[in-house]
Amino acid sequence: MKLVLFTLLFLSSSHVLADINRDVEYNKNYRQLSYQLEDEQGDYALYARVQSASNSIFYATIGSKFSKQNDASNANSKKESAIYQFRLMDYEENYKTEQIHFDPNFIFSLRDDSSKNKQSKEKEYATYLNSIATIEGNVNPIKKDEFAKSLLQVMRVELMENGIEPTRGEFHKWSNNFKSKNLDHFFPVFSFSKLLTSLALGRTFHYMRTDMEETLANWMLSRPHNSITPSHLFRESYRINNGDVYKTLLTIENLLAYHWKSKNREQLGPILRLRPINNFYKDRGDKYGSWYHLFGMILYGYAQGELSGRFVSFVESLGSHVLGSAPEPQEDFINSVGGPIGAKLRKFVSKETTFDGEDFPEHLQESYYLNINEDYRAKLYFAHDSNFGLSFKKFRDSNNKSNHSDRSYVTATISSNKTTPLNNCTVEVFTINNNRNSNRLIGTKRASFIPGRSVKIKLKSVRRVEIKRITGVKVQISSCDTSAEKIELTTNQFF
Repeated sequence: MKLVLFTLLFLSSSHVLADINRDVEYNKNYRQLSYQLEDEQGDYALYARVQSASNSIFYATIGSKFSKQNDASNANSKKESAIYQFRLMDYEENYKTEQIHFDPNFIFSLRDDSSKNKQSKEKEYATYLNSIATIEGNVNPIKKDEFAKSLLQVMRVELMENGIEPTRGEFHKWSNNFKSKNLDHFFPVFSFSKLLTSLALGRTFHYMRTDMEETLANWMLSRPHNSITPSHLFRESYRINNGDVYKTLLTIENLLAYHWKSKNREQLGPILRLRPINNFYKDRGDKYGSWYHLFGMILYGYAQGELSGRFVSFVESLGSHVLGSAPEPQEDFINSVGGPIGAKLRKFVSKETTFDGEDFPEHLQESYYLNINEDYRAKLYFAHDSNFGLSFKKFRDSNNKSNHSDRSYVTATISSNKTTPLNNCTVEVFTINNNRNSNRLIGTKRASFIPGRSVKIKLKSVRRVEIKRITGVKVQISSCDTSAEKIELTTNQFF
């Protein structure tokens, strides 16, 4: 939401208002004490927050030139936190997690260990590197249409079992009184919805309380770690909000957003109960951020419709690329699907569509609406089996000037020194690039391996621009008729 916030900041200006508490610290720390659809003081506090946010975003994006001003800003933030510390709900934050870091002494001791042969060292080192790897996937984890259907199935079940009917809900908006008195002064900000402004600041829980956040948090804390799926969370919030879909989504977003600035947010009690919803190797990713972004975009798509949801999804992803330091494909995927999912819910509820007699329990299964089983082998390290030889060559079609020529290809030559043949095996060949995230599967073949003979595998359809970056190949041999073992080979050996 950073780029959205930039727009708000650019368009806003300061004005003096009557009958409003204008104390800076009061408005910085303002929060609703109970559910209010219209809140004049809260509107001003939100506007004041938009103005004050300009400094922190400016310093965060410009850099260390203004370190003194930035230090002062941080000092004020700490002072503010100390004076106005509060907790809407208690979270546990001391859950132990594995410490992932590379130990350079490991390779030195392994290399100098004379009791182990080369192949044993290869396997041990590859296992070690894979055990500490953090890899972000390239597959969209959310099946958009299926995800929406899973939420509709929750509504269907709650209607059948508990008689809870879905209702659209009343959306929060700028106070009519505040807006009429200040339309000329704040017109640019009023062109954005109050929901979008609050989402852009990550502060919906300050200005749009539902009074159900603590109830939902307590339910989450009663559940086992790593057990709550998106449909579970939606169902519980839907129950406690008696079928009000807007408040259902807003309660979830408020709970998730409550500690979004916490350095330890992955270890917050409710977050520990959530299941992963994105593709990261061994689930070593930003679980908090994924849930937070997904339900924030679903909420916005529900309140504003698909077109606005898609636009804000685009702006959010663009902002992450402009202001971020590295690509985040999983966040981009989640941003892109959230708005349309919310819009589908809005369309269903707004039309007061009735459920037919059919039931779809399979729609509540994670495997139905999530795709989080990405194959990471291309990006993992292989240990070379010394019973085999592996070499490769790459060729570019000199007669075709297109960078997308399907005549560029790689050949992998595999020789076997095993005493027994391996018949009718599946051979998968992966590229090795300087950037491990660019490694990919480029071909699958069936082949047999006879001791003392070589097998050459030609792999076509490799783009010429990719050919330039390939530094080696790695191979996995499996599913042989005569053996159940999996054999790994690589041209980039460690020892």
